[in-house]
Amino acid sequence: MEECADGTADVLPGGRDVTLATSDGLRLASWYFPVASAKAAVLVAPGNAGHRSYRVPLARALTARGLSVLLLDPFLPVRWLLRDEFPTRDNVARVKAPVTVVYGSADSIVPAEQSREVARAAGAKVVEVPGADHNDPAFSDGPELIDAIANGSGAPAQ
Repeated sequence: MEECADGTADVLPGGRDVTLATSDGLRLASWYFPVASAKAAVLVAPGNAGHRSYRVPLARALTARGLSVLLLDPFLPVRWLLRDEFPTRDNVARVKAPVTVVYGSADSIVPAEQSREVARAAGAKVVEVPGADHNDPAFSDGPELIDAIANGSGAPAQ
C-alpha cells in the first residue's frame, strides 16, 4: 500500500489517499479514513458503477460510529467482463468472517430471494429494507445499512 498526499482530507477530515497493489499488478485507488481506537475497519467497494466519492456519506456515518473506512474505486479486469457469471453464493460460502447481507425487498436488479440465498450460503445475518430498490438512498447511508455494519463490527450502538 502506498499513500499519496492530496485533497482526501478535504473530503473527510483525517482522510488519506492510498493505492493498493494486487499480486497480479493491478493498482486500486482508494481513500482511507482511519479512526483512532477503531474496533474494526470497513471495506466499501462500490460495485459495478459509481466512484468512491458516492460512498462518502456512508464513510462519514461509519467513522462517526467509531469505524475506520476504506473506500475503493470500482475495478473490473476485462476477464471478468467476458463471462456472464457472478458466483457470489458459491464464493461467500468460503468466507470465515462474520457476514451481514443487507438488501431491499423491492430490488429490481438483484431479486430479494437471491440475496436471501447468498445469506443462507454464508450463514449470514440478514437485514431486509422494506420497499427499498437497488439504488435507493437507504443503501448509501440509510440507518438500516449503518446499523447493520456497526452492529456487525462491535461498534457502539447509537
